Amino acid sequence: MKKLSVFTFSVLCCVLGLVSCNSTSNDQSDKKGVFIPNIHTEVKGSQRSFVYDVFDDYSIEVRIEGSGSINKSIITASKSGEVLAVDSVETDPVISIYYGDYNRDKSPNIVLITQSAGSGSYKNAVGFEFKQDSFIGLKPLQLPFSAKDTYMGHDSLWIKNNMIYRKFPVYQKDDSNVRPTGGERTIQYTLEKDYAWKEVVK
Repeated sequence: MKKLSVFTFSVLCCVLGLVSCNSTSNDQSDKKGVFIPNIHTEVKGSQRSFVYDVFDDYSIEVRIEGSGSINKSIITASKSGEVLAVDSVETDPVISIYYGDYNRDKSPNIVLITQSAGSGSYKNAVGFEFKQDSFIGLKPLQLPFSAKDTYMGHDSLWIKNNMIYRKFPVYQKDDSNVRPTGGERTIQYTLEKDYAWKEVVK
């Protein structure tokens, strides 16, 4: 039986070491990638608490309090029943919740879609990212400057294919609130790694 030279043995150890390291890294990446599905939940009726499974016994609960013009949403992250982080926000009434990895950084996002109680039914998006056992607030969803004089609410707001869409009737200068005459406009945004929504310019 031939003995391995010192050089051959060293090379073999390096190769095995690389394989081992790569396998561990891929397993962690796969684990965080596979277990963050895109989920859309409509908030209606008496149900006010929603739980989303993350990975490795982690879960995120969204609990909505208040039934008038202001809601308080309490977001809690837990692992095996132990609370890791809690955050809360007061908003217009929450009409739907989106859960997913919208900026593709392998950490889950919670996005609350809200609707004002006034005549314009203005929609908004308020979100969080759960990372390293804490919550990070997503930056506000901004209207582009070109839309500020033509937007008066009555919009739809939804997430599809990791992008958020805002569709609204376009108001001309002399239009009444109930009769827009400028057609419709749809704006798309992507969520960036810095937690800001960026308009997709076509």
